[in-house]
Amino acid sequence: SKDGTAAFYGTAPTLGNIAPDPAQLGDAAYETALKGAWGAAARAVRAHYPLSRFGGSAQAAFVQADADAYVLCPQTEAARMAVAAGVAVWHYEFSHFMPSPTAPGGGCDNGVELDVVEAGASATWATHGAEVRYVFGSEQNHDTLSGRPRIADCPFSPAERRLSDEIGAYWAGLAREGDPNSGGGAGGGRAWWPAYGAGANWTSLVLGVGGGVARAQLHGSACNFWTQLGGESTWSTWSAVINRTSRRDQRNK
Repeated sequence: SKDGTAAFYGTAPTLGNIAPDPAQLGDAAYETALKGAWGAAARAVRAHYPLSRFGGSAQAAFVQADADAYVLCPQTEAARMAVAAGVAVWHYEFSHFMPSPTAPGGGCDNGVELDVVEAGASATWATHGAEVRYVFGSEQNHDTLSGRPRIADCPFSPAERRLSDEIGAYWAGLAREGDPNSGGGAGGGRAWWPAYGAGANWTSLVLGVGGGVARAQLHGSACNFWTQLGGESTWSTWSAVINRTSRRDQRNK
């Protein structure tokens, strides 16, 4: 997922689709954003997250770098600490983007309202919290980010309805039996979700249309990069997140 922490806190370059956001596009905007976030380390971050990997999108590249550094790698570290303490953990990533019925602004993925993703973007972009509607089977999205709260109708396609059913079954199994595979799993219409750390294999379930896909060492290369850069994947990074000024708060003033 793109997570979108930088977008939520107003530090990511914007598309300029929603006033008063500026159009911060291409190489120069990406360079400026990287230097503002990582200073002297910007060159190393850029080398690991080149625009060419993200279709030339400064938004996609920056938000992925920020998400890896401040959210995905720290929570992966937390999950491994929990496993080491004897806690059963199932690790997942949600990777589906629902196109917005209106553009620009509003719609069915908060990345559109945050002005970092086009309304008809890649199917693998998912902003922080995008899976919640699928957990509860809700076909409405409550937009509270723009200062003009509203409800958007976001009807599921048949494939998205299956995705919602699968996610709901995993969550229900975990709540009921302490295992997301209970009541289904392999042979029951859903992919088997291996426990994180089972057999010394750090396997996550990537959830998207078409069913869950098990992947080992998810974001492993990125997390190794941040660790080598100087501990950016540790808990200390949360102080930077907490101290950011929320764009949502700015807009609602």
